[in-house]
Amino acid sequence: MKLKEFRKANGITQVQLAELMGVGQSTICGWERGSVSIPSDKLPLLADLFGCTIDALYGRDTA
Repeated sequence: MKLKEFRKANGITQVQLAELMGVGQSTICGWERGSVSIPSDKLPLLADLFGCTIDALYGRDTA
């Protein structure tokens, strides 16, 4: 998962992303570490936020 890379490239903190996604900061941390799965309804929101594809979030293509 390249979530952390996209977040940092866009100058967004974990706290800010958590607020945007309606989850706690610890959830964002878990998503970035891969210890918590991102719910399928949040993936399109993340892709839209970062202007990439869901595949790019998973490192499957370039965005």
